[in-house]
Amino acid sequence: KVFDDKVREFLEKNSDIKEVSIDKVKDSDSLSNVGLMDSLVTIKLVIFLEEEFGINLEPVDFLQKNFDTIDSINDFVSKKKS
Repeated sequence: KVFDDKVREFLEKNSDIKEVSIDKVKDSDSLSNVGLMDSLVTIKLVIFLEEEFGINLEPVDFLQKNFDTIDSINDFVSKKKS
């Protein structure tokens, strides 16, 4: 889970929902269901992932399953970097 800390830090800084503590979110929790992810945060996350981890996202990558949980983001970035 190489990228978890950076993704958590990003979500903490960029989510408009401050009632949800990122520390209480499990890696397997749906980020949209707990209120940390909406369409604007998703766009910011995509830009962050490209810049922070040096990956290029293609239109086929824009699937909810790639960005739904911290686990799925970690897996997605790992696959893109390999």
